[in-house]
Amino acid sequence: WVKRGYAAISIAVEGQTDEPLDCVRPKENMFYESTAQPGPRRHGVYRDWREPIVDHWMFHAVADTILARSLLADSRHVDPTKIGLMGISWGGIVACTVAGIVGRSTLFSHVIPAYGCGRLAAAQSQMGHALKENILYQILWDPCLYLSRAVIPSLWLSSPDDPKFPLDGFLTSSSMIGGPVMLSIIPNLGHGHEPIWNRPESYVFSENIWSQSDNPSEAKKCWSKEISCEVFRSETNLLTGKLLFYTAIPFQYAKLIWSPDSDDSWAESRGWRYSDAQLTSSDTSDTVNADAVIPEEAKAWLINFYTVDRGDGELVVSSSYMTAKQYLQ
Repeated sequence: WVKRGYAAISIAVEGQTDEPLDCVRPKENMFYESTAQPGPRRHGVYRDWREPIVDHWMFHAVADTILARSLLADSRHVDPTKIGLMGISWGGIVACTVAGIVGRSTLFSHVIPAYGCGRLAAAQSQMGHALKENILYQILWDPCLYLSRAVIPSLWLSSPDDPKFPLDGFLTSSSMIGGPVMLSIIPNLGHGHEPIWNRPESYVFSENIWSQSDNPSEAKKCWSKEISCEVFRSETNLLTGKLLFYTAIPFQYAKLIWSPDSDDSWAESRGWRYSDAQLTSSDTSDTVNADAVIPEEAKAWLINFYTVDRGDGELVVSSSYMTAKQYLQ
């Protein structure tokens, strides 16, 4: 973000400095010296549930995120109406939690969770295995408890084959937020900070939000939006998905992303496959239709739209997530 001319804070959410404990092999060491008052470090997956709430790692991560926003806003070089919130992996969980807790506040212009999400106690992954009996997470720290209170625009970035945060829980979380939503589900993305930083979606989304009017009476909107979605049997009895999308940036092609495995499958072993979808023009220049034949063995699917490469890669916009249970009962 700084290389693109923005002010940014990356929070050391475990109270660490950038000084590695192992000075001989710093690149191989994942542990760092603490500040004078570091607060708690993250203990596994919400394994600090026996501690008082004020000693929970997530309590401090949420509080420090809000404090970091205040620090940015106090700078004369920063427009306080244009401070976004983004988190990757565990940072995505924190971003979801903060967005929901601050609710209708205008502290943040928008939020971008990458990978991390809510509904993790039900996840078919190691996260779900760790949380399935953690009642405190389910009644206090699940971001889905709060996301409906958030009304800011959001971009949700992940991959269909992410091993830690299964797609059904990620997209369930996105459906719960109260503001405008964009999805970007990128095949073979990998998991980590650099795969997200190196893609253009978060920057284009943020710049579009910041370019819009600051008038509180004018709601901000995403640069692309799903208008309608239907699944039906064609005249030749083929299962067909049909979408209508608004977009301010033209799409050049589309792909069907589908899985022969259900949401009950373990995330790391779930298979995903890809086939072409057809783009056709619609009644207006800023809307587009997409049609795709859905294989009979598909248990879940979505359609991805791809823009032209504008110099830093194609932008990916995803449709809502659909399952055979929804349409074939």
